[in-house]
Amino acid sequence: MADIDELERVVAAWTSSLTTEELSARLEEAGIPFGPILSIEDAAEHPQLRARDMVVDTPHTALGSVTHIGLPVKLSASPGRIRRSAPRVGEHTAEILTELLGITPDQLDHLRAAGAV
Repeated sequence: MADIDELERVVAAWTSSLTTEELSARLEEAGIPFGPILSIEDAAEHPQLRARDMVVDTPHTALGSVTHIGLPVKLSASPGRIRRSAPRVGEHTAEILTELLGITPDQLDHLRAAGAV
């Protein structure tokens, strides 16, 4: 470890002269374990991350298609999934108040008129 600075300098000089694809091919050919450091954009489109549902797209009512980070834990007996994007502010207020809390449509209109909703 005494020459770590020199080693880092040599490796940086060598790797900076190659594209990611060239470096990956050389390391793979030599049997050296590696993984590229991806930008956010590249990671979001990486085939392995997409295949493992680590990056998913969902429809959004105002924004169209929205990209999300998927669920990190994959359980065979109870797999989770992202079904929809985050709601807009107030998007489900009427549904929650009427269907879950039993407020009548007239009561909801009154709450809206009073500025409470």
